[in-house]
Amino acid sequence: MSGLTASEIALRKEKAEKLKSIGKIAEMRRKLAGLSSTLKSTLQETPQGVKTTFEKEVAAGLSWIQRLEQMEIPNLTMDSNLGAINEELAALENHFEIGHSTFDVLTGSLTQKADALEKSHYSSLAQLKCTYAGCQESIKTWFEIDTVNKIENLLIKTGDFLRQKQLSQAGSCLTEIESTVSSKIQEAQELEYKHQKRLYVLKALRQVCTEMGFEESEPSFEKPGNRNRIVYEVDTFSQGKIRFFLTLEGISSHSNIVQSRCLDEFDKLSASLDEEFGVKTKFKILGEIPRERLIRKGEIDLPEGTQMERNA
Repeated sequence: MSGLTASEIALRKEKAEKLKSIGKIAEMRRKLAGLSSTLKSTLQETPQGVKTTFEKEVAAGLSWIQRLEQMEIPNLTMDSNLGAINEELAALENHFEIGHSTFDVLTGSLTQKADALEKSHYSSLAQLKCTYAGCQESIKTWFEIDTVNKIENLLIKTGDFLRQKQLSQAGSCLTEIESTVSSKIQEAQELEYKHQKRLYVLKALRQVCTEMGFEESEPSFEKPGNRNRIVYEVDTFSQGKIRFFLTLEGISSHSNIVQSRCLDEFDKLSASLDEEFGVKTKFKILGEIPRERLIRKGEIDLPEGTQMERNA
C-alpha cells in the first residue's frame, strides 16, 4: 500500500463499501419480491372461508404487500452518498423483517387446524417457495432449464401430496427440494460474484481503452444465451485490433500487434487499470503461439455490485 495517501485509501474503502451496499440492496429487493409473490400466492390459494376466519392476519399480509408496492425505488449509483445508500438498505431490511414475521404469523394461522407434521410440511414448503421465488431469476440465468423444471415440478408435486394427506411422500420431496435449491443458490451466488468482478474489470478496461484513443465495439456474450465468455474488441488504429475474451476466471486476448509493440501497449494498459481502478494485471505470452495473449487479475479483492452491470 506504499505510495498511497490516506485520502486515496479512504476513497477506495468508501468505493468498496458503496459497491457492497448497492449489491445488498439489489439482493434485498429480490428477496422482497419473492416474499411478496409467496404471500400473494398463499392468499390466492387459501379458501375464502379460511381467510374470513383469520381476517386480521390476512389484512396484515395485504397491508404489507401494499406498502411494498408503494415504496419508492431511488436511483442509487456509485455517485450517490454512502449514507443515502445505507439508509435505503436499512429500510429494505426492516421491511423484509416485518414481512417475514407477518408471513410466519399468517402461515401459522392458516395451518393451525392441521396436525403437527402437516403444519411443519406446509410451513417448510412455503419457506422453500419463498426462497426459490427470490432466487429463481439467478438460477434461470446460470443453469439449464432442466434444473429449473426439476425444482418447480417438485414444488408442485409436494403441494399435491400435502393436499392428498400423503405426508411421507411430501417429506421426501421437501428434503430433495431443500438440498437442490440450497446447492444451486450457493453455486449461482458464486457465479454471480465472479460475474460482477468480471463486469468491474470490463468497465475499467473499456474506460482505459477509450482514454487511450481506441475505438471500441460493444461487448457481447460470445454465444447468445451462454454467459461463459464476453467478447470485447478495440481498434488501436496504429497497431491494429485487439480482441479481449473475459471468462469468469480471467481474461485472454488476441492481437495482430507485433510482439515488441504489444508489450508496450499492454504495459500502458496495465498501468492505467492499476492506477485508476486498482485492477492489477500481468501480461505474458502463452506457449509458442505469439498471437495468444493473457491478462490475469491480481490478488485485489474486487467488491460485488449490480450497478456496474448496467454501466459495463
